Amino acid sequence: VAPAVHLGRTDRRALAAPPHAELLRTASVPVVFRAPAADLGVLAEVLAGSADDRRIAVPDGDADLGHGVSWLPLPEAVTAVGGEEERVFVLAPPERGAWNVDLRPLLPLLVEQGVTARTLSTVLRPFGISRRDLYDALGDARGPQNKGREKE
Repeated sequence: VAPAVHLGRTDRRALAAPPHAELLRTASVPVVFRAPAADLGVLAEVLAGSADDRRIAVPDGDADLGHGVSWLPLPEAVTAVGGEEERVFVLAPPERGAWNVDLRPLLPLLVEQGVTARTLSTVLRPFGISRRDLYDALGDARGPQNKGREKE
């Protein structure tokens, strides 16, 4: 039996929330979940820059005693599958190995050294870190817009 992470029944809010979102980005094994097909778009947003590289198993037809699946690139699955009907999906792990390193502690230090939040957001997007994630991680750290004012 191959290892897998089973999220069970989920929805767009749960997919986008930190515990599930982080797991979807970094799991080194397949992630199995049940959700409305229309929520795959949220999954693509959560995976940000790595969505094009991710594959997902989409059920062929209606669920029965057993049914086949098609492995599709995530962007293709988002456009091909829709509707509010719940289905079981399997998100394949990233093909290239992830470092699984939490970069959040480094972000305020990089901003203090003059790297703008916009640059960080552009550079970190392929690693699945959205601009929102970046600003959440910065928290109370000084933003680039306040940097110049402090020196005056």
